[in-house]
Amino acid sequence: MTAWRPFCVFACLCAWLRIIEGTAAEALNPEQKIAQYSLAQWGHRDGLPSTTIYVVAQTPDGFLWLGTSDGLVRFDGLRFVQVPLSKTSDRVFGRVQALKVDRTGAMWIGTESGSLVRMEQGSMKIVTLDEPIIAIREKADSSIQVETSDHLVRFDLHSMELKSKDPNVGGGEHDSQRASLSSGHSIGDRVLVCPQCRSLGITPLFLRHINLDQGQIRTAMRDNDGNVWIATRESGILRVAKRSNGSSSATPEIDRLSTSEGLSSDSVWDIFEDREHNLWVATQNGLNRLRDDKFSIVTRRTGLLSNDINSVVSVANDLFAD
Repeated sequence: MTAWRPFCVFACLCAWLRIIEGTAAEALNPEQKIAQYSLAQWGHRDGLPSTTIYVVAQTPDGFLWLGTSDGLVRFDGLRFVQVPLSKTSDRVFGRVQALKVDRTGAMWIGTESGSLVRMEQGSMKIVTLDEPIIAIREKADSSIQVETSDHLVRFDLHSMELKSKDPNVGGGEHDSQRASLSSGHSIGDRVLVCPQCRSLGITPLFLRHINLDQGQIRTAMRDNDGNVWIATRESGILRVAKRSNGSSSATPEIDRLSTSEGLSSDSVWDIFEDREHNLWVATQNGLNRLRDDKFSIVTRRTGLLSNDINSVVSVANDLFAD
């Protein structure tokens, strides 16, 4: 046990440096099965204040930010810190359902109670809305669009001045790379609204092919390599491999990760790819990270007969030749 502790400290330090310093990392190799990536998890025992995580974002300084059922949480790779709504009080954000880092590096935070917060370098500006905030997006004209349960509201990027307020028809427009597929009066009873599903290849025909109901989809996003990742309510996450040569006729290759393969929960709220191409999966029961660590992990879930290995031996390549 004594020998293991320094290694754990070293591993945590490496993780922190990788997040904060932004050292080079390889994108997830799409040729590997999801189960072959290294999977790390964090929960209550690791200091996470709430294991129900709705949304993940990353600011330019490298910190990860988690919107949880118990407020806003900052993660530096080592520690989880619950951030108060005001520096002068211990008041917490409450349930945080939406996060967005804009082009200036400021982060916008939306809560179920209707608080819209713009945070930049530790300072906060707050606007109180009367409706739960579901999603926050940055538009091409540099305005910030806030989707509530009943309206689409636009604010000035810098001053937070209200620019417009319109009825929320059809869930609004969604990010081309990332599509929030759900809307509704509370985070717990959202229904499918997916303007970008078709552009991501998530059509009714595709859903029938994978035996997934539309109401099961919570979020979808396209990663740096062009693969589409889908977060579901009860079926973990799915990766739809990028079609080769832009073919639309080939049957897409689909891979799934669930609790059977080590995911902390099959109820997934968000999927986020950080600037180092690690994939973060926010679930009902903690935070998960998928990373390609340049070595393959072989276990029973990848085909090994047993996880109990007593010895390893190297043999010539032609030993099993015909």
